[in-house]
Amino acid sequence: MIRGGDKLSRPRVIAALVPQVLIARVEALLGPGVVDVPAGLRDVDGQDGRDDQVDEELYCALWCDVVAKAPHRAIGIEAGGQFPRGTFHALEYLVRSSGTLGEGIDRLLRFHAMLVGEPFFSTAIDGGNLLVVYGSRFEGETFRDAEVDFSLAVLAALLRDVTDGRVLIHAHFARPEPTAPEPYVLFFDSVEWERGHDGILISPEYLAMPTRDADPVLCGILEEVVREQLASAHVAASTASRVRRALTEHLADGPSIEEVASIVGVSVRTLQDRLAEEATSFRDLLDEVRLRLAVQYLKRPELNVSEVAFLVGYSDATAFGRAFKRMTDESPGSYRRRGHQP
Repeated sequence: MIRGGDKLSRPRVIAALVPQVLIARVEALLGPGVVDVPAGLRDVDGQDGRDDQVDEELYCALWCDVVAKAPHRAIGIEAGGQFPRGTFHALEYLVRSSGTLGEGIDRLLRFHAMLVGEPFFSTAIDGGNLLVVYGSRFEGETFRDAEVDFSLAVLAALLRDVTDGRVLIHAHFARPEPTAPEPYVLFFDSVEWERGHDGILISPEYLAMPTRDADPVLCGILEEVVREQLASAHVAASTASRVRRALTEHLADGPSIEEVASIVGVSVRTLQDRLAEEATSFRDLLDEVRLRLAVQYLKRPELNVSEVAFLVGYSDATAFGRAFKRMTDESPGSYRRRGHQP
């Protein structure tokens, strides 16, 4: 089984704002001091909107304690389903000032790496509807489901708020229906379980819906601000994190080390040296990104193995199968048959 912390390593940092939002919401629900906040998370606030980066292991430790203290609650839905306006700074206001809901979603997907370090939301078409898929990087962790719930609830709450509640949000979850599904049924407009992916479904007629705070001038200014903040985050991030991001964005094109070095803004030799200083290599990171995305794609039953191979940068299914088995000790088909596909 692929588990966080085993063969599939996680990104090393995350924007400090994300755990800060979680801490504030959980303490509002459970009470101050109930959850043990790891040292190093209370001392950062990201109030300038740039969001200092913190070790992702601290975020994992926080989530572990959250689910331990609220084992019988849909704590992710409760925590993510409500937050004060402006919580997510410039990125949130960029979405709010977009002309339509569809434009806001597009900008959110393009720039959400500001918060999570790497892009983990993607889109697909499901029965003519827009499916926004969340690819968790915490597979196998005890808090994985709660973190997925939190991320989807935050997204749904934002999209509802920018449209004055006029958009209907349908939720898909990869896991089986829980014994107490009521919080999900109450929060989302409809819920489907065992879909092979986690995401929200939006009918196309809502994408053209005007946002209540549409402001083209402000939107243009904020987009430049967000671009600058994201570029600044790239500079501050580790070389490995920047390479992961570049590989994720260009994986289907089969980027070479020369192309990635150009994206990162260094020579190939400098890139190799810096990665070595961080105890990794271009090949290791390429395998990591391919595996992480392959695991997510294999959960989507509409994609066959050949299509998954293409999406993660392999020339054919045979080459993909060999690589997947080398990294996981099993074939893509076996991985699916073991219950990772409905």
